[in-house]
Amino acid sequence: MDPFLVDIQSGGPIQASTISPACTGWIADKPDYAIHFTGAGIWDVTISAISEADTTLVVHSPAGWYCDDDSGEGLDPQIVIGSPPSGRYSIWIGSYSEGTYADARLAFSEHGYTRSSQRRVRAPDLNAEESRAAARALFENWRDPN
Repeated sequence: MDPFLVDIQSGGPIQASTISPACTGWIADKPDYAIHFTGAGIWDVTISAISEADTTLVVHSPAGWYCDDDSGEGLDPQIVIGSPPSGRYSIWIGSYSEGTYADARLAFSEHGYTRSSQRRVRAPDLNAEESRAAARALFENWRDPN
């Protein structure tokens, strides 16, 4: 199924700007979620956080670090990685303000995903077997870091 969704609590004691001056917010000392992705370059990958609070996003991929504050809808962060390489993606959902922790939903999609109605953007047309194979390949590679 695309998108893959997981509920996470945002925030933490680490200032995200210690990773890069471009990063904002406060994150946990270890990733909130991690995935080993093997779909290199097939589609762009969209990673986003959905929350009623002001959240931020930090991703460490095989290609480097990505940070975002409000590129999604409203105050939601969203990162789109074009031609994503295979490998481990470590993901932190931060809170914009220090000491703030909020419920958030992490969304990982190869087909695009929007907050509006929490629905996915129309995916490329695949026949049923190709679609099932693509979903199996994606979700067989998810790993919870805990």
